[in-house]
Amino acid sequence: MVPDWPVVLYSRENSSGTYAYFKEHVLKKADFVAEAQSLPGTAAVMYAVSHDRYGIGYGGVSRGHGVRLVPLVSKTGMDVLPSARSASSGEYPLARPLLVYRTTERGGEVDAFVRWLGERPARALALEAGFFPLEEGT
Repeated sequence: MVPDWPVVLYSRENSSGTYAYFKEHVLKKADFVAEAQSLPGTAAVMYAVSHDRYGIGYGGVSRGHGVRLVPLVSKTGMDVLPSARSASSGEYPLARPLLVYRTTERGGEVDAFVRWLGERPARALALEAGFFPLEEGT
């Protein structure tokens, strides 16, 4: 039997894109509860959760070391954990892309950088940083 301890909610600060995404897609724009503890980064949230038996928080999967990832229910009704496959297929319901915006000006260093993003060295760096890379050829 689990003791009746209060769950401690850890959140990102409200200036964070992760906070905004979670608020829009999970809370459907409702406010976080007043008891939620706001922390300055995902690493701080994961650290707090990993040291609090009754803590729960959210953040990018690349920072999920030392905590138990909680499966979410996919559109098909199945429990699914975050992975490169479930994120890129859309099966994991909270996957969000990292977008790159560019000017309308063509050529030069900007085009070279955009091309480089799809190459193997860039995908390897993305993996090393904890991101799920673009599929080859995209």
